[in-house]
Amino acid sequence: MASSQIIFPLRQPDSTSQPDAANLLARPVFEELLKLIQERRDELASSKHGMRLRHGAVLIDGARGTGKTSVLDNLELYLGSVDKELVNSVHVLKPIDPTLLEDHDDLFLNIVVAAILSDKAVKSALEKDSEARTAMYKELHQLGHALEHMQTQREKKGLDKVRAFIGNQDLIGHIHKFFERVLKLLDKKLLVMPIDDVDTSLHRAFENLEVVRRYLTSPLVLPVISGDAKLYHDVTWRDFHGRLLKDSKSHRMEAEKLARELAREYHRKVLPPQFRLEMPTMRSYLANHAITLGEDAGPTLTFPQFHAWLEALLNDRTNGVENSYLPVPIRTVRAFGQLVYRLRGLIPDLGQAIEAGKLTKESIRHYLLMPDLPIEAIERFRSDYQTATSTGPEESRRNSREVAYEEFARNYGANHAYKKIASPLEGVSVPTWIETLQQHFKYDHTAGAAYLVLKAQSDWTAGRNEVSEQWTSMFDTPLFQPQRQNVDYPDFRATGDLDDWRTKLKDRVPESWLSHLPGASILSYPVPEIGPMVSQSLINAYNSMHLEPDQLLLAELLLHRNFYNQSKTGVLLCVGRIFELVMTSLLRDMTANDIATILHRAPFYSFSSIAQTKTLESGEPEDEEQEETYFDHSELADAQALLADAINTWRRDVKAGDLRLSPWLVYNVMNKFFNQAWIFNDPKGATVPDPFLHMRQVAKKAFNSLWAAFGSFEKGPLYGLPPIIATVNIGDGEDFTRSDIYRQNITPFAGGNSREFGLRVGAITAMLETHPIKGMAYTVYGRSSAAVLTLEASAKPTAKRQTRSEWLYEKTGKKQFEAAARVMLTLSEQQAESILAEYLARFKDPKLGAAYRRLKGQ
Repeated sequence: MASSQIIFPLRQPDSTSQPDAANLLARPVFEELLKLIQERRDELASSKHGMRLRHGAVLIDGARGTGKTSVLDNLELYLGSVDKELVNSVHVLKPIDPTLLEDHDDLFLNIVVAAILSDKAVKSALEKDSEARTAMYKELHQLGHALEHMQTQREKKGLDKVRAFIGNQDLIGHIHKFFERVLKLLDKKLLVMPIDDVDTSLHRAFENLEVVRRYLTSPLVLPVISGDAKLYHDVTWRDFHGRLLKDSKSHRMEAEKLARELAREYHRKVLPPQFRLEMPTMRSYLANHAITLGEDAGPTLTFPQFHAWLEALLNDRTNGVENSYLPVPIRTVRAFGQLVYRLRGLIPDLGQAIEAGKLTKESIRHYLLMPDLPIEAIERFRSDYQTATSTGPEESRRNSREVAYEEFARNYGANHAYKKIASPLEGVSVPTWIETLQQHFKYDHTAGAAYLVLKAQSDWTAGRNEVSEQWTSMFDTPLFQPQRQNVDYPDFRATGDLDDWRTKLKDRVPESWLSHLPGASILSYPVPEIGPMVSQSLINAYNSMHLEPDQLLLAELLLHRNFYNQSKTGVLLCVGRIFELVMTSLLRDMTANDIATILHRAPFYSFSSIAQTKTLESGEPEDEEQEETYFDHSELADAQALLADAINTWRRDVKAGDLRLSPWLVYNVMNKFFNQAWIFNDPKGATVPDPFLHMRQVAKKAFNSLWAAFGSFEKGPLYGLPPIIATVNIGDGEDFTRSDIYRQNITPFAGGNSREFGLRVGAITAMLETHPIKGMAYTVYGRSSAAVLTLEASAKPTAKRQTRSEWLYEKTGKKQFEAAARVMLTLSEQQAESILAEYLARFKDPKLGAAYRRLKGQ
């Protein structure tokens, strides 16, 4: 096999048996096996082996799905492609499967003998040579007799048992002679015996290893065993542990330690370390440029190129810092082969595009996200930027960095008529790839995160074209609904710990809700926002203020009304609507109706939205008191329309319509944003001098936090920038432009030539610099109130105060006034009057008393 290139076929649902040696992946393992087989054959040729036994089994070590079976299945194919002389002197059996051992069988050796006799070459030779056939069956008869003695020795006693033990010793000799007879029949020197997954049948794994130790020690045979060394060790030490504790259960810890040590030494003997070959990992294959995907004479792409494409589809522009890298869920060769077969109709077009565009692993992601910008533009910018940041004083480095941005603007800016290129990936259907990957990963329990991201991408692609009346929320997709993931997707592996939710929400939300919280989610999520409770005095002051419509709109985006705590109707201050509005504006054009919809529901990722609580229960009397915190949002219709127009104008200016918004990027920004919201919008509350100015300040902090979060996940090598970010909290926001978080995370894409660079490369951080919400939050308004008012700490936000109907039902078992009054007529007059007095004092309502006295007088 002259070429070192490996070709992985596309249309091959079963990857174990290959038609050509060029398709074999585990090349290093095959090469080592070749050396071991050559050495063993040469040893036999140079010495009289006689009855000299040896433990020389080769272990192909690897976890499930790593391609061990493929090595055994294709061993003869590989040997024939590299050393035909060796193939003429050794015989490679078909892999022996220990799981074929029936429950009533008690010896794996039976299957070994049967596998040899059923081998095609052996059967053919026996048919051609009657003399050899007679000798073989004679030896087989003696071997069978020895096997029978060995299998019945437990039932014998006295001298019969001694004879059985002697027969057991003879068995080893007969096995050796049997192998010798087979090799003579085939005119070969060495019998290579692949044994597939001795550890697969767990309840017999140790017994099968014992057969290898006792009976497959002939120098004429080379057992090649596939399996997981860690699993072998686990099975063996547990067997030893059980034997040690059989007669006494004391000293269990000491027994376990001893059993583990015995297992290590046992494996050192049966499976010598010098003969253990480790299977390559899938990660090593994906980094190997010598392995290509393709078929026949069509286009091919290397494993690193294919992996880079899948990484780009999942991670988009996310830079991977702060645990923001989403790995492609391909852990094994088996999983990879199944994925390739699923994508077999899409890979050729991708390969052709990559081949025609001469794309590298690095440039694939570039042209997916910046299709009309030559990658040379980023490479030149990276070189200029690195030169500017390497040496010299700070001011000099800063000036040099500005030169890098100026050079980029001069050569590739909006005002430069450089020759735009056609995207090399123009013919590749990204939505089809997203949809196909989503369908595939839905059935892989380790691919939960990838599936949620791909599903969100599909949902968003469909949602961009929905009319406003049909639009609900961009977050109406499982990636942003952690509390439902264990219900909707129970088969996916849950890796997100929700213990922090229980810690932070304890004593703030009903214990009954916490008790039903899932143990884990597919991904990690921040604790939902509680927000501070706004005092009634502050609400009264706010209601009396004469604010402009856009000021009112900004305030109402923050206020969560119709929210109950234990004792009263409350209003919370939450930033979730700011987050949702900005994110939605990145995804699609907006209408006034979209903004009104966001205003009318609970703030995104607030506890109310996560818990899906209701403000009023159905079936209450019509004469229930109206909530004092009601606000007629119809007054904001003009402001909503103006904001929608401003957003759509902004979208055209920054070309947001060309943006493929990444769910994975939004997920990471969401995590950072809502973790920081617990700091800049502390639910413990604060004393503030002015109600509206405080709300504007919270909105400003919220936007700054969101802006900086995008910068922290976008800045990186994709744009020719170093992945150095600031991770400090947002602070009070007053000196935001002087903060590390602004200078490190935002300025690479904002201000002057930096912003022109950011817009040219499609960075969201650059787009947000002129977002209308930023303008609303940053505008300084005049004083609105001199009173010092208080934001109260949130109590249990979802514990609804008791309504009239609930109180009546508790006292009388009825919710309506007349029905309750009839029940009261059955009570003593003292009890009835007590109920009436308590009701009047609690609700300041005479209707119950009137109903009672009317019925009493009838």
